[in-house]
Amino acid sequence: MSEARPSNFPPAWDNQAITLYHGTTLTFARLIQQNGVDLSKGNPRSDFGRGFYTTTDAEQAKDWAWKISLEHVDKPSLLEYKVNREQLARLDTLWFLDGKRTNESYWSFVFHCRMGNEGHGRQVSSGSFYDVVIGAVTAQWMQRKIFTDANQVSFHTAKSLNALKEAEIMPVTE
Repeated sequence: MSEARPSNFPPAWDNQAITLYHGTTLTFARLIQQNGVDLSKGNPRSDFGRGFYTTTDAEQAKDWAWKISLEHVDKPSLLEYKVNREQLARLDTLWFLDGKRTNESYWSFVFHCRMGNEGHGRQVSSGSFYDVVIGAVTAQWMQRKIFTDANQVSFHTAKSLNALKEAEIMPVTE
């Protein structure tokens, strides 16, 4: 017989899905929802190279959605993904647990990608890209500044996109 959990405890661990957000416009969100992610649309000079970028922080995604909506004169929107942890665990993933100014490996990788170098510098038969890269969201990469409360999760291969199923479109109102 199990005892009742105290009210200040979080929910019991059950390997819950991870919620990720992608900030965009309503038009682009609908296209992604209908056709899936097109990796060729990603900017090759992004923090972790060409890929589809999500964040763990809805507020960060909203800021990005507003920025893009002003450029494209469209309504800002979020795509919300519930990503299965087991499916994510099977992908070839590069993790950066610390994006602080002093983390030379993180910044070396960001500069490598931002300077337009193709691939992630890997020498493996499966390709030159990690499926997924996870790390801090850079605020100003040349000055080595990050947003402290957000992580970005970028998807770089067709295999990794299988983890991104059934996105829900959420309007951004604030």
